[in-house]
Amino acid sequence: MTTETTAGRFISRLFEAVETRLELFGFELGEERDRLLSTLVVVVVAGVFFFVGLLALNIVLVLAFWPQRLLVAALLAATYLLIGVGLGLSARNRLRTAPPPFADTIEELRKDAETFRGEAK
Repeated sequence: MTTETTAGRFISRLFEAVETRLELFGFELGEERDRLLSTLVVVVVAGVFFFVGLLALNIVLVLAFWPQRLLVAALLAATYLLIGVGLGLSARNRLRTAPPPFADTIEELRKDAETFRGEAK
């Protein structure tokens, strides 16, 4: 086997690996985009309906307890603030513990690098 043949095979394998990894990256990028867009739509729609429901509930509660309207309004505001803080902390935790995007692509590229380092020796 000549050096040219070995080098040619090595370059061919390298290009095949790069092509495969780019296809995987494109697939993962599409999945991430679709997941993000669908989640965003659901969150926005849920937020609108939730806000309308809370507004209606607040009006009903303030009217039902008209003589104590300030107390009711303060309790409602405190409740919403606590819920908001809890949800914010939950979102922050989810972002911190989520796997990095394109983890599969990165892992495959690391494996490829190790393989090519081994063949180059």
